Amino acid sequence: SSSASGNESSEGKVSSNHGGASLTGEAQKPEVKETGGDGQLKGSKRAKVQRQKEKRRLRKEQAAKAAKDEESILDEARARAENERMQREDPAFISYEEAQQVLAMMDKWREL
Repeated sequence: SSSASGNESSEGKVSSNHGGASLTGEAQKPEVKETGGDGQLKGSKRAKVQRQKEKRRLRKEQAAKAAKDEESILDEARARAENERMQREDPAFISYEEAQQVLAMMDKWREL
């Protein structure tokens, strides 16, 4: 069993040496150690770069979507505030929620 553990430690050295070329310090991630030979390592590095690009792209898209969502939430909040103000000034004015309910009921009646 001692020879097996000796083998593992030398393997660990090899994989950390490969990572030495990486300036970003990502070599310490276990991903690199899992790969087999050198050829496979190069392939996995390429795949890793591809994954990182994909992650960055997704992050950008999510950020853009979040900004858009936030804007629509703010718009909705503004509309509600405006509605509440109108309601206070004019008792005949119905609230946003009431309007939604009325519209929903009208849709139901149309289906009947």
